[in-house]
Amino acid sequence: MDSNGRGLWGQVAQVWRALGVNESPLLRDMQRPERTRGGERLAAVSLLAGLLAALVIAWRIGTGAEGLMIIAAVGIIVMVPALVALASRGQAGRLAMGWLWLLLASLAGLTGGTIVIIMLAIVAIVVFIACGVDPNVMQSAIKLIQSPNFKPGYWPMLALVWTLAITNGAMMLTFVWLASLVGRKPLKLSFTTARRWRWRQLAGGLVLYGAALGVMQLVEIIFFGQKAALPVFALSPSLPMGLLFVALAMVGLTLAAGAEELVFRGWLLRNAAGLTRWTWVFLLINGVLFSAVHGDFDPNAFIARAAMGVGFSYMALRMGGIEFSTGAHTANNLLIVLFIEPLTLVTPPPMPFDPGSLVETSVMFILIIAVTEIAIRVPFLAALIGPPSPGADPGAANEAFS
Repeated sequence: MDSNGRGLWGQVAQVWRALGVNESPLLRDMQRPERTRGGERLAAVSLLAGLLAALVIAWRIGTGAEGLMIIAAVGIIVMVPALVALASRGQAGRLAMGWLWLLLASLAGLTGGTIVIIMLAIVAIVVFIACGVDPNVMQSAIKLIQSPNFKPGYWPMLALVWTLAITNGAMMLTFVWLASLVGRKPLKLSFTTARRWRWRQLAGGLVLYGAALGVMQLVEIIFFGQKAALPVFALSPSLPMGLLFVALAMVGLTLAAGAEELVFRGWLLRNAAGLTRWTWVFLLINGVLFSAVHGDFDPNAFIARAAMGVGFSYMALRMGGIEFSTGAHTANNLLIVLFIEPLTLVTPPPMPFDPGSLVETSVMFILIIAVTEIAIRVPFLAALIGPPSPGADPGAANEAFS
């Protein structure tokens, strides 16, 4: 058993190395820790302890205090390893300093992003008042949008999509810019390691992962009796208006997804990788924080989003940028908004944990990995989408099992 276990683990490690994830150009400029067992163990244990503490605090606070929850999570995750390492030297001390720099960069980014949101809100209020809109009407509209009974129509839905796209985009771009400035890291590498932004990879992620999700949704409808709400048809009065809705929603959701990818698969992924050599640790951190920021602590939804965050991180590492994962992220959100449920600002009440949801989450995670590898390994798709992360040999993983 032990021999077989080591053999299987060795094969898995060999495939992982062959995929080139650890050698992704996203990580090449990061000064990653040396392979000293004590420092690695300190990093992993303290990181996971910080994540657990942050999740417990978030769960106790509830979904009505997302901003406080995020700040508490960032502070705890960063300070736990720093406090643990106060009495240590060498590797542990360097890790502590790295976390303190990450804390400073995160706080600078959060402060700048919050200021941008406040400024956008003030500008919007001034514009509405200048157009003759009663402030009381604006306040009533905001309360209505946040109501569980709110049923958005065609134009309110598009307005909501674009409001989220503009506010999230401005806030998260400001966050990454200031955090990169304070952390003394190149801003461009949070987008891509290629010479320029790769639009074909974004389109490839959108089409390939969208097709995979579409097939998965059809299987659930045909074989498991899931009902399709199809809000796009309920909202659109005609086919041309429906196509216009799809086009405008796609652009808005792409901006919103790109903003999230920039923060999590761009800035956070690179900086977390600079603090541990254990790839699974910073992938797990990325997925858990990505899920926590959404403020939905329903256990089924939380696990699904965390798995999606880990999968999108794998995409970014394999492709050497966030273009492909941005397209896949957009496809996921677009499928939900157009065919499953309308966009809303209200977090649904938590449901009891359903072990069956793990099957769907596992299938989704496998789809993310499979779509990534298909895009790299199928020659005509690779030619259409563009080159992935340099140095990753598409055939090396196959040879690892030969």
